[in-house]
Amino acid sequence: MTKVYALTAALMTGIVLLLANPLCYAELVEGQAVIENGDIGKAREAAMRDAMRTFVERQVGIHVQSTSEVAMNMVVSDRIITRSDGYVQINQIVSGEAVGGIYVVKLDLTADSQKIDTAISDLKGRLEAIDSQNTSRSGIQVAVTGRNENGGAKSTADLMRYVQSKLEDAGFRVEINDEVSAYMDSHPDLDSVAVSAEIRRLSRNTQEGANALLRGTLSTMSVSREGKYAKAMVKASFELIGFETSTANSYVDLFTAVAPTEREAIQKAENMATQKAVEALSQKALKTVQAEFQGGVKNLKMTTIFYGITNRSTQGEQIRQGLNAAGCRIIRSSYARDGSFRAYLESSSYSTVEELKNAILQNVGMGLQEGNENENAMGARKLYFTF
Repeated sequence: MTKVYALTAALMTGIVLLLANPLCYAELVEGQAVIENGDIGKAREAAMRDAMRTFVERQVGIHVQSTSEVAMNMVVSDRIITRSDGYVQINQIVSGEAVGGIYVVKLDLTADSQKIDTAISDLKGRLEAIDSQNTSRSGIQVAVTGRNENGGAKSTADLMRYVQSKLEDAGFRVEINDEVSAYMDSHPDLDSVAVSAEIRRLSRNTQEGANALLRGTLSTMSVSREGKYAKAMVKASFELIGFETSTANSYVDLFTAVAPTEREAIQKAENMATQKAVEALSQKALKTVQAEFQGGVKNLKMTTIFYGITNRSTQGEQIRQGLNAAGCRIIRSSYARDGSFRAYLESSSYSTVEELKNAILQNVGMGLQEGNENENAMGARKLYFTF
């Protein structure tokens, strides 16, 4: 039993033990986890984490007054479970055993309601402050779709709101893109190159100040029964796509969860998958924002298209010289079938794309004018010019 308590202390470091404060909401909570490759110790730890999460979500839920705050419930629970602020005390490990391929543990837990109230209040204030900030520098769109075990579309509204709240808690301004979500719901093959390009086009044309899209698919791969428990496996496929650059970060992983009912098991696996995906990609998004804005300038990589070419030799050379004078490095260039000159370039001299566009017009000269934007173009945002 001493070893079990030692494991508990190590596993739950930072979540427990404020015995001096008045505590409330005592409860016996069961947690379950799949035993993978016969590793009982790993399954025991996972089951204990599952019990802690279940307990914390219940207690946070008691303080949530409306269904619109369900997403915030999940974000607060994430924060409580990962921080050492003494929200929860483990009174006793009542039982723990392997039941077939599942490890089941029962914990006697107590929560500090005052600290939970404070955590909820702090998060509300933080999200309200972020929402009031008028900045497009760190705007992200969100679109999440779900697939049941038969491949059919399923509602992910709650999870989209959770992703939104999670990213806002990380400091981003976030918008849910209903148009992209509806498009994703209606297309079964989201790995198709054409579908991916159309998703990017739709999101780019409805960006309203955002500069990236976080799109995700949660697919139920399998659901089965093991004794009195249900086991569900969910695949998370998420991608963070930039509008003004060609940067993209992906996250793909499988998550298995156990619960008394199939619906609960699927929901638990989806929650786990979404949490891990957003945490991984929000960190990459933060690094991208920090890298793109250094000293007030933006690191841009984008395609420029020049129409009205009548003399490739003269105008092509003038374009190259003008781009160089504007502080742009041409990564690659070519002539398209329609006669246009296309240059994929990099620049770190401007705070906005508009400033870059004006610098190109000024430095290339030769009667160069701003061209019409092609909203049907695939991929990232492009700059269009014409002679």
